Amino acid sequence: MIRVKSGGSYVTIEDFSDLEARPRFIGKIDPKDKDLEDVIGYYILPNDIQCGLTSCRTKHKKGYVAVTKDGIETNIGHKCGKKHFGLDFDTKQRAMRAAVTKQIRQETVLEFQFSSHDMQEEVYTLLNRPLGAKLIHKLNSEIIMRSRGWPEYLSSEVSKMVRNRDGRITEYKLATERDQDLLIASGVKEENAKLVRNELGELASIEALFPENNLKELLISGLAVRLAELDNIEVLALDGIELKKWYDWCNDAPRLLERAITALNLGLIFHSPENLALLKLLPAKSIDKKQLSTKLAAHEKYWNKLATK
Repeated sequence: MIRVKSGGSYVTIEDFSDLEARPRFIGKIDPKDKDLEDVIGYYILPNDIQCGLTSCRTKHKKGYVAVTKDGIETNIGHKCGKKHFGLDFDTKQRAMRAAVTKQIRQETVLEFQFSSHDMQEEVYTLLNRPLGAKLIHKLNSEIIMRSRGWPEYLSSEVSKMVRNRDGRITEYKLATERDQDLLIASGVKEENAKLVRNELGELASIEALFPENNLKELLISGLAVRLAELDNIEVLALDGIELKKWYDWCNDAPRLLERAITALNLGLIFHSPENLALLKLLPAKSIDKKQLSTKLAAHEKYWNKLATK
């Protein structure tokens, strides 16, 4: 890979022969007869080439493209430049690399800005469709915050599952003597062998409620707001710090969208009526079970209505 200045910007060329074909390029110069003007590119090659300085000619794969004060271009191995041209070479190659980095970042952000409307439309659809992210985020909040008819005991149990990152529904019963003997024989301490844990079922996609799958943060704060901001920025006017922030975000945005889609799909599974019906397996008082049955029936009716839209 070769990046070299052409006009006012840096271009990428794949083959060293294309560099040699440049009209001012000479593959062998005497550094005693030439003064360095600037460093205008760099290369990382699969095969060795010789340094363009007659006093060196060392074979290498990494190096720089330099131009002398009389306009001659040549290639210099990455260790040779500073040795033959002093600290000035080091300063100029750093400036060149910074300019290339800035151009790459600007091009990335500009390209993303140009095509961002497709992502904006996808984010809007994910948020606002009948069984979309806004609804799922609302349902997630309700079941955790015990609002909209969810019994208090149930929200506490679901919050515990989230903290433990485990959707299994279990109950503990007093162990029979035989159970205790078997547990002790398997290595369980006697004081821990008095209760037996029975697994009653498992809520699918409890991950939908995990903090990292917060749909508001992923789709609204993480994408919708930033996409709207991106529409209005002047990319070429950004300073180095802001440009890097936007460059990093543009590279991260597709992955963020994938995470949001995954989180939404988890939420659709978790809040499906057949999955939430498993909540009836949680131990509860009769009055709480009645409240839960009423809530689940209302949820199923609401869910099925939205699913037909």
